[in-house]
Amino acid sequence: MNIPKKNIIALIAARGGSKRVPRKNVKELNGKPLISYIIEAALESKVFDKVIVSTEDSEIAEISKNSGAYVPFTRPKELATDKSLMGPVIKHAIKWLEENDNYRPDIVVILQAPTPFVKPEQIKKVVEKLINSESDVVYTVNEVDYPPYWIQKLIKDSEGDRPELIIQNFDLRNKQGSDLPTTYRPNGAVYAAKANILLNWDDNMPLNLPFESINTYVEIIDNISAIDIDRPLDFMFAEFIIKNNFQ
Repeated sequence: MNIPKKNIIALIAARGGSKRVPRKNVKELNGKPLISYIIEAALESKVFDKVIVSTEDSEIAEISKNSGAYVPFTRPKELATDKSLMGPVIKHAIKWLEENDNYRPDIVVILQAPTPFVKPEQIKKVVEKLINSESDVVYTVNEVDYPPYWIQKLIKDSEGDRPELIIQNFDLRNKQGSDLPTTYRPNGAVYAAKANILLNWDDNMPLNLPFESINTYVEIIDNISAIDIDRPLDFMFAEFIIKNNFQ
């Protein structure tokens, strides 16, 4: 399926101050900086006018440029803290392009530096679905490997921790794990939206959720493509996947 001509950008937000894995975005995975994987996948998808990295960090900026990304600005430091929300980062990038490049994107695709196994064709499918449907937003999901109907929260009382089901009103009678509905989780790997939706977004609301006022669809991807590297163990697992060609 061909993609009609639109102004489409990829936006990769990458801070220098990651906490669980210091300098995560430039840490080498199988001999290549982590952020380079998603930049290369975005470029190989051939759906973007610009693949932009938004960062406050000079090393991330340099590696991103060497990987083929466009790094036209330094992200303001107030938008690069561990409490910074994604909405203002997106709006800053869109407005910067309008004011400095005289360029207004129709569609913005949010990609994540710590997702090295996202495939170019998966990015392309998300963009195609957004353009060729009545959707305002399309994002990737993957199958959940543990039934959410069994997940519990713990409530402390005088006797200790008391379990309580998160999903209260689901009928579990006569149901084994294989009888429960298949469920999916948003993984943040690829998130595409019309630019006007993002410019009017309530920054206090998460992005990867369905809302009644926004026409939303999803693209299902496999669990390896959905891997988000967040801890040292994730790096070890990712190295194992690459070296054993499980991608």
